[in-house]
Amino acid sequence: MGNILVVSVTQNAWVNKGPGRPVFDELERAAIVKEMRCVDRVVLVTGAMDALESVKPDIFVKGQDYAGKIEAQHADYCKAHGIQIRFTNEPMYSATKIINDRLGKS
Repeated sequence: MGNILVVSVTQNAWVNKGPGRPVFDELERAAIVKEMRCVDRVVLVTGAMDALESVKPDIFVKGQDYAGKIEAQHADYCKAHGIQIRFTNEPMYSATKIINDRLGKS
């Protein structure tokens, strides 16, 4: 969707809390993402707004599961700064979902 792919990884302190969360430490998650050939840079952020303000992208890309669910604050920021919002059709990988599937929990 663009020439450079910057992926934001949520810092541990800002990940949804729960038993054993986050499953992978922020540095492990960042390293896994950085190993993908298509990724040019990884940034650790507190959330989407932090990512938007620090990266200042031309295109804000979210997974298809966020279609119609972009927070108003994020949509307004994108509109005010000329940032396109797009959605991928790629599969989503959630460590929690993978672990729950393996344990037979849904």
